[in-house]
Amino acid sequence: MKKFLTVTLTLAVALVGLSGVAPKFAARAQTTTQATQTATRVNVNTATEQELATIPGVGPKIVKELLEYRPYTSKEQFETELGKYLSADELAALEQNITLGLADLNTATKEELMAVPGIGDKIASEIADYRPYTSWAQFEAELGKYLSPDEVKALEFLVTF
Repeated sequence: MKKFLTVTLTLAVALVGLSGVAPKFAARAQTTTQATQTATRVNVNTATEQELATIPGVGPKIVKELLEYRPYTSKEQFETELGKYLSADELAALEQNITLGLADLNTATKEELMAVPGIGDKIASEIADYRPYTSWAQFEAELGKYLSPDEVKALEFLVTF
């Protein structure tokens, strides 16, 4: 009987699109889905209020805070400001869907790229060699030859294309 109820509840949740039954789980599912896709990250330094509101898990309060503390110039600054309102897990989930856009991978000079934390001379040269970037999957594949997955993810948070 317990298994039947679990299956029935799972099906019911799927049929109503999750949001009507368990909003917190729906937000997690949406965040997980988008994090595994190679979707475009939202640049929190340039996005409009409406664009910020499309980020999974971001409601009106966080949109207001994102706008208030701009411009973000480092991951540390971002985490300090938003960490006042979000748990570590919520902050980590948010960071999977955004970028600070400190440099454009397709147009930045080598010097501009090297101003981004984590990008030295060699990586700046490699970034330039693989232009143009059209997806995060491409960025991960090319830079993954030289950097760990964590280092690549850290750069995705800081740059845009």
